[in-house]
Amino acid sequence: TEGWARGNKVVLLDLMGEEEEALALAHRNYELIERIGDIFSRTWAIYTLGVARVSHGEFAEGLKALETAEQLYREAMGRGGEAQGWRASYRAEALIGLERFPEALAAAEEAVEASRGRGLHWSEARALRMLALARAANGDPRVDEAFDEAIEVCRELGLTRELEAIETARAEVAAGAR
Repeated sequence: TEGWARGNKVVLLDLMGEEEEALALAHRNYELIERIGDIFSRTWAIYTLGVARVSHGEFAEGLKALETAEQLYREAMGRGGEAQGWRASYRAEALIGLERFPEALAAAEEAVEASRGRGLHWSEARALRMLALARAANGDPRVDEAFDEAIEVCRELGLTRELEAIETARAEVAAGAR
């Protein structure tokens, strides 16, 4: 229970922009869960470590953690689960950071498909943001379409932090910064 709570706190810290604190807590949680956790707790701890590393700009390390978490979950459950879209969106972000743009696009498309397919709109907005960024990186002209859909989801659900991230990402794409 403590591991899951720490993992959730890592995600919250990440969403609040507290990358250093999120990364430190994610490392500590991973160390504890590796010793005592079951497969689901281990998957969550590894996943949140990946989230913290990606947000901290450690794209290769973050991608490795995210892929490990995905593999462990699929081996245990035989499918991606309710966080599949969320995990895939962070994989897409890591792949963009590593300039592996075609793979990033595939991960972002998976993130959107998984989020929508399971009706998990809380992860859909972020997935659509990553889709827009991956499209921009790949020269796909449908960037604004993904941003517009993401904004619509945010407004429907009241996701103000994600809406801010989308608006920032859109401005960076328009300025050629991404």
